[in-house]
Amino acid sequence: MVATASAAAADSTGGVPPATTSSCPSDHPIKVYASRHSEAGVYYAPGSASYARVKPERCFASEAEARQAGHRAGREEQPPASDDGRFRRRQP
Repeated sequence: MVATASAAAADSTGGVPPATTSSCPSDHPIKVYASRHSEAGVYYAPGSASYARVKPERCFASEAEARQAGHRAGREEQPPASDDGRFRRRQP
């Protein structure tokens, strides 16, 4: 089996480095960036609402691979802001 260049670049954190500041290699399309709120990274898959805006720190071949490395899926929508600029929790 021949390893791809991006697979060879994988390290102990999992995944591979991004191809550019805003894109991942085509064989590792899942974008992950570090969360400000936890140790886990946040991942976005192609087709998600935020995918184009995410600047990845690592890239994974699949969502399962990103989850296995300890990352969580990103929220697609933020809760609506209140009049004072703070976020309100969504009502169930």
